[in-house]
Amino acid sequence: MVLRKEDFEETGARAEETEQIVDLPRAVSTVQVVALISNPPENGNGNGVRLSFRSKSGHDALNVATLAKRFGGGGHARAAGAKIDQPLDEVVRAVTDALIDELG
Repeated sequence: MVLRKEDFEETGARAEETEQIVDLPRAVSTVQVVALISNPPENGNGNGVRLSFRSKSGHDALNVATLAKRFGGGGHARAAGAKIDQPLDEVVRAVTDALIDELG
């Protein structure tokens, strides 16, 4: 999922109001991993991108802490994140590529 600066401006939402969004898709039985990439306007120059990762436990569970580490972040096996100062579109491509790589 991606939340762009424009989404925040259009709705008047603040970054802290989006904290739980990353958890919602895990309620879908077939969802195994969730990535939320957000670019809230309060990050200043427009390149402050927040990454939030969540995964379900199980035999083939993805360790999202390993995924977050690829972006200079960290966390736990089922909940992790990072912050990156790069353009949003570049981050979306990088996260997509990393997920494909991690999921094999």
